[in-house]
Amino acid sequence: MNEICEKCGKQITIDYRKNQSTPLRFCSRSCANSRVHNSSTKEKISLNVKRNWNAMQYECEYCHRRFKHKEQYESHKKECTPENRISIKRRLNNEAKRKKRYTENKIKIRYTEINITQEKLDEYKKTHPVCEICGRTVEEANNATSRNKRYNLCIDHNHETLDFRGLLCVNCNANLGWYEKNKVQIEKYLNKPI
Repeated sequence: MNEICEKCGKQITIDYRKNQSTPLRFCSRSCANSRVHNSSTKEKISLNVKRNWNAMQYECEYCHRRFKHKEQYESHKKECTPENRISIKRRLNNEAKRKKRYTENKIKIRYTEINITQEKLDEYKKTHPVCEICGRTVEEANNATSRNKRYNLCIDHNHETLDFRGLLCVNCNANLGWYEKNKVQIEKYLNKPI
């Protein structure tokens, strides 16, 4: 085998296919799968897909999936009854409602926990449009750390007294929390004699 792979240009050493007499064009299955198809090949593929779809003559009346073999269709039909479909829809609706309730409760708790009202918070946001530690605006903070995409400032509060302290960007809020947890060790390290 002295053929060269059409995709990567390596020399083909082994035949990765099973029982095919056509000449090898690619060195591995990954090269063969990642090739770019020309327009005639794309047309052939789409015709094969359509032909296969038309060959699937058994269609489920509830979920409209198609099956080529009757056995597959029959086994699917036992599981896909109207009762099951209704129960699945009901379960998904219940999960969506539960998630919605959870987020609403979380938002309510967020403001009721902290000793500040929504009106006072809105007024405070107008007078303090930047982070109170680093002084960056929300856009500057977002551009500095693309990983933490938040388009509003964090509400910082004292975790012991639950008193509102101010508005911080995501980085400053996270670093302040870390500092509060490790305050004793940091102070000890900074004040140690050299």
